[in-house]
Amino acid sequence: MNDGETVNIRHAVEGDTKAYAEIRRLVDERFKCNIAKPGERTADPMALIKRCYSDLAKQAVVWVVEDWDGRLVGYIQTIKPPAYFARIAGAVSFSIGLHPDYVGRGLGTEMLKLFKEWALATDHHLIHLWVFGNNPKAIELYRREGYGFTGVLPKRVRFDELTDQIEMGLRLYDEHIVLRFMEDFKAGFLYWHWRLTMWARRRLE
Repeated sequence: MNDGETVNIRHAVEGDTKAYAEIRRLVDERFKCNIAKPGERTADPMALIKRCYSDLAKQAVVWVVEDWDGRLVGYIQTIKPPAYFARIAGAVSFSIGLHPDYVGRGLGTEMLKLFKEWALATDHHLIHLWVFGNNPKAIELYRREGYGFTGVLPKRVRFDELTDQIEMGLRLYDEHIVLRFMEDFKAGFLYWHWRLTMWARRRLE
């Protein structure tokens, strides 16, 4: 990590269920996102734990992050992609979360690099993700790691207020420099169009 402390990123086991569920709850609470389903937030606190147990029992790949005391402080996992995206051979989607105390300390970068190495080793050629517009730090992290905007759904998700849903992707294959330039130009245009839209919304509110 940036502060020199060491962590351990390893494959999750079923015994991690409760700690893994707690990280997901904290991430959901911080960003008011849809990691937890509505009923899991209030009606049945065990529902999220049960779903996390199912993830660990059936999910293809889940990693967890332990700090120097052995406490789970983050996770990254493959997730079921959108129906249209699932038809693309060699593509994979993921979900990532960190304990709020560990945000901004370099762990997210380490986890993304690990996931990229896994994707390359397992013959994937494209990584896909959704990120919410109320999480600008995550957006900038993904952009630094080479992810580009591929689409924006304005005010698609309702939390405390309507929030944009942003689609991003990372190519893991080589292509002609002209095609790469066109894809990068499109991603850059979508990003700055979104930033300008956000600025205009704030000015007009």
